Amino acid sequence: MLTLASVLTLAIALGADESASRHFETKVRPLLASKCLSCHSAKAGKVKGGLDLSTAEGLAKGGATGPALNPRDPDGGLIMKAVRHLDGNLKMPPSGKLADEAIRELEQWIRLGAFYPHTPPASKTEPLWSLAPLARPSVPKPRDAGWAKSDIDRFVRASQEKAGIRPVGDAAPERLFRRLFLDLTGLPPSPSEVEAFLGNPTREAYAREVDRLLSSQAFGEKWGRHWLDVARFAETTGKQVNFSYPHAWRYRNWVIEAFNSDMPHGEFVTRQLAGDLMEESNPKSRDANRVATGFLAVGAKALNERNAAQFAMDMADEQIDATTQAFLGLTVACARCHDHKHDPVSQAEYTALAAIFRSTDTCYGTIRVVQAQHPSRLLWLSESAPPGREPLSAGEIESLKNRSLSFSEEIEKLRKSDPAAVFNSLRGVRLRLQQGVVQGRIDLYHDNGEPKRLAMGVKDRFFQVDVPIYERGEIEHPGETVKRGLPSQLGGSPEPIRKGSGRLELARWIAGHPLSARVAVNRIWQRLMGRGLVPGGDNFGSAGNPPTDPGLLDWLCSEFLARGGSTKSLIRQIVTSRAYQLGHEADPLGMEKDPENSTSWRHERRRLDAEVLRDCLLAVSGSLDRNPPAGTLLPQPSEGPAMTPMALGQGEIQTRKRSVYLPVIRDGAPESLALFDGADPNLVVPERHPTTTPAQGLFLLNNPEMARCSEALARKALEEPGTDAERVNRLAMAVWGRPARPRETESAIAFLEAFVLKRGGLPSRARVDAYSALAQAQLASADFLFVP
Repeated sequence: MLTLASVLTLAIALGADESASRHFETKVRPLLASKCLSCHSAKAGKVKGGLDLSTAEGLAKGGATGPALNPRDPDGGLIMKAVRHLDGNLKMPPSGKLADEAIRELEQWIRLGAFYPHTPPASKTEPLWSLAPLARPSVPKPRDAGWAKSDIDRFVRASQEKAGIRPVGDAAPERLFRRLFLDLTGLPPSPSEVEAFLGNPTREAYAREVDRLLSSQAFGEKWGRHWLDVARFAETTGKQVNFSYPHAWRYRNWVIEAFNSDMPHGEFVTRQLAGDLMEESNPKSRDANRVATGFLAVGAKALNERNAAQFAMDMADEQIDATTQAFLGLTVACARCHDHKHDPVSQAEYTALAAIFRSTDTCYGTIRVVQAQHPSRLLWLSESAPPGREPLSAGEIESLKNRSLSFSEEIEKLRKSDPAAVFNSLRGVRLRLQQGVVQGRIDLYHDNGEPKRLAMGVKDRFFQVDVPIYERGEIEHPGETVKRGLPSQLGGSPEPIRKGSGRLELARWIAGHPLSARVAVNRIWQRLMGRGLVPGGDNFGSAGNPPTDPGLLDWLCSEFLARGGSTKSLIRQIVTSRAYQLGHEADPLGMEKDPENSTSWRHERRRLDAEVLRDCLLAVSGSLDRNPPAGTLLPQPSEGPAMTPMALGQGEIQTRKRSVYLPVIRDGAPESLALFDGADPNLVVPERHPTTTPAQGLFLLNNPEMARCSEALARKALEEPGTDAERVNRLAMAVWGRPARPRETESAIAFLEAFVLKRGGLPSRARVDAYSALAQAQLASADFLFVP
């Protein structure tokens, strides 16, 4: 029988998903602390109803009235019944019903598996390994010295020898070539590129291909998408009312250009946190720096939060969470309600960071309409016409102003006759919405009709804000006021910040912190090797895992910084190593001694990311449009509210552009991205965790786009002269990036002949259908769906 205890035990044994852990620590634990634990905690001396919610064991045990959660029915457990006030005799908390947003967070927690850490945190008196200064270790000298091609290989081989393991053989040239293309550009090599390389598969030819791919536009699009996962990039606000961010695309394009220009890591960090505060004499550079601060503006926002102070603190909390996870690999936001349970971060230090962001004006660009209580302007950029927006005539500007004035007058008349009707009646709501949309359009233009160039981002407020420590994180219970400052226990200056918001000081401190380099290097290694040197997610705190090879990690960090924080240089070092070029075959000894592959004795085979899968489908069928769009592909790029997620996000956007340019709609991802584990833009996602579901197989069999790509491949194969064997080989080169093997050719020809015979009808149509079916089978195969 499936019990809650067994579910929790299994979850603990398998290891909780990092996103579930972060969600619990940042959303659920503070909620339990503020609303539940005063009555349901053995530590507090009260366990009403026998229910202890302070530990995983107490949650699994349940209370006097039964199990707290129902693993078979997430909506039917006693906790959800109590907080929803569905039972007249069971309403929690007694002080009043939780806000809808809080109930939704509990629902998501339960659906994510009700993660609750059951082990006591490590002692905070023990220094974190990740906070230690970087030291460049000496390169080891493995006994098998002839195997290594580089210093990276010497570290890897020494680790393998220590474990008593030998690496598998090198990958076949065609597999390595395809791996390189997919890892660096997210696109497959063309048949002509494969043939050229296989005709001369030397180390020199491979190195030339590495440099060519690193210099391509596609590199920034692929690696920019990795960072956008971390930056929780989206083009809508999310939460209860999904308003559009019509200018978020500028930040996306900035990220792509930053990777293509190989921006030094320190600058990459500093510009996103404080680019507006950096001195630049060039207007173009100033604009780019302002756009870079969009990192702090693109997060999710509950615009219908009526309490302005609550909204401001929630936004600061989201910015702290994103900043510290993205650049330091730490969950500092867990200290919002209390001192951090695992890491050396106090609630006072958290509050000092909150004061920095509360002293910052976040410009995200929504207007005050029906359910958006917190309007925001945008940043102005240097004056040149933005793409896709034509100037307006003087008459058009005047007409818009007259319409706005007319709506304002109607609202004022309604306010005088019936003040409540302005907000509660259908007419009042319609008038406010219409006035807001028209005014939002006016704000896009100068008085002479020339369009403004606008961007999301941040700037310092005129007056700085010091923030009180809120008891249990509750706005209603302020305590001692804390000045703006850096977390001293993590190595920041203990002196408070006295001038400006403090963002520039924060940015420079993070950019120079050893954690910043360790986190960046670990992510690059993980994306190329399939497994990070710090495994199990991206938590560099005491709740995370130590590095499997600390010497290699710090050596790579030292190399990274010595080369100016160059991402391309580090990638080049890794992909030219022999460790990267290994095959992915299993070895009995390796599986026995190192089943987790922590010593990199073979290459980790990985399924294509959702965006890469879509791009590869379009590329092999010849329909990919590689030209970046001008602006956003949002169906409704306006200052006003976006369409609902159902209308805006559930359908595929009809474009052949690369997937990095697709609109990212919070809680409304296209099917092709959602099914194959696209990143959740509500969270910082340093690493994706692929799933395998029946729906994915059904998509590959039945999706119209799969059928269209398959038929395009079939028609292209049939248009070229040759035998069936030659056509089968051309299909294999296009889809798999390698020639068809003899048995594959024999099986394919037999399938084609049987298909045409069974189909009947016009032979020409039957052959197209047969080749389409063959192409679709190839597209649904592991050789296409996985990085070899």
